[in-house]
Amino acid sequence: MSKGVVLVPTDFTSVGDCAINHGGVVAKSSGRKLIVLHVVEKFPDVDGAKNKINDVAIKAASEFGIEVEGMVRVGNIFEDIGETAAELGAKLIIMGTHGAKGMQRFVGSYAMKVVTNSIVPFIIVQEKRAETNGYANIILPIDLENATKQKLSYAVEIAKHFNSKIHLLFEKVEDAIFKQKLAGNIIFAKKYLAENNVSFTTKVSDGDGDFEGNIIRYAVSNSCDLIAIMNLDDGFLSNIMGESSEQELITNEAQIPVLVVNPTATISGGGVGLFS
Repeated sequence: MSKGVVLVPTDFTSVGDCAINHGGVVAKSSGRKLIVLHVVEKFPDVDGAKNKINDVAIKAASEFGIEVEGMVRVGNIFEDIGETAAELGAKLIIMGTHGAKGMQRFVGSYAMKVVTNSIVPFIIVQEKRAETNGYANIILPIDLENATKQKLSYAVEIAKHFNSKIHLLFEKVEDAIFKQKLAGNIIFAKKYLAENNVSFTTKVSDGDGDFEGNIIRYAVSNSCDLIAIMNLDDGFLSNIMGESSEQELITNEAQIPVLVVNPTATISGGGVGLFS
């Protein structure tokens, strides 16, 4: 039985190449097929894009020793990436972003819109290539949101697959109600990790009000190579107020890849099938 595919959209830039690198590492380690996708806006652009994507696929297949297929779709990145993932049964999309200040198509705000329009989780990368053994240290921020529990299933599957350590980081809060809510989320996370035999540490953030900045600083100082977050940005407030916390994290200056999970109606305590 096929284990499914890893989908990597590319815009033929160095950032797209980095996403393919991460996709190759994940696909090779899990015995999956890698599909590289390019979306064009007009039908006359298809032939030229097919030639490029086929060259990219051949190069990736040679580098990683895996099956790689190039694919071109006509449409827009906001809808067609998620639709392609659903059609292929992909469990994971790995995509590059050029940062919040970039001018290319996959800038931070655009990347988050692509993520929001898909039920499939994403790993968003910049230009930091993957280690051959995958992701060794995963930082998992814990906050007051109930939905943040959902990212545990995905982080645990990645940790078990790559034998990673998970670093739980949470903000220091003073309000009694918030403190109780946060404590419940921390207990849930620690119990879930222990039940799945995943190595983990816990750390209280410095509490200076810049939680996103503290996440990045902790990740850098502890050699974390993946940050796991929920996508709680509906796009509306960030359009009015500027960069959301999710955008800030996926475009972090340390260029650490970010796992982004969209919340669902239910909180699963079981596996999510990323590698099964």
